[in-house]
Amino acid sequence: MPGFAAVKAILDTIKTHHPNWDDVEIIHSANGDHMENPLDWQTKAQLQQVVVWRYEGPDAQAVPYPLIDVSGGKKAKDTYLIKALSGGFQKKVDQGSYPRMPYGGPYLSAPDIQTIADWIDSGMPD
Repeated sequence: MPGFAAVKAILDTIKTHHPNWDDVEIIHSANGDHMENPLDWQTKAQLQQVVVWRYEGPDAQAVPYPLIDVSGGKKAKDTYLIKALSGGFQKKVDQGSYPRMPYGGPYLSAPDIQTIADWIDSGMPD
């Protein structure tokens, strides 16, 4: 099973190749404020605590969604992380449909996404 180092290396390719990573972090921060590392994954604990903020409803209120929530027996395929990376938001999810992430690419390959899913489903080992 992959460990956190392998998952971090995959996720880091997004940060290093995305032309506007700072904008991505701000967009996913509550109310557009640049929160301290809202999409950080320097450590396993940070990645497990990441919350993505989306604006929903008529008042466009910021609503938090844990990136990795495996409570209640959920599997990796049920997490916002895997749905977002694989384009699972293209199907209607909660209040709307969302494009594959990161918006505009670069997108992770199917094998890389599967590695992350395997890591989640194996209990997120170090």
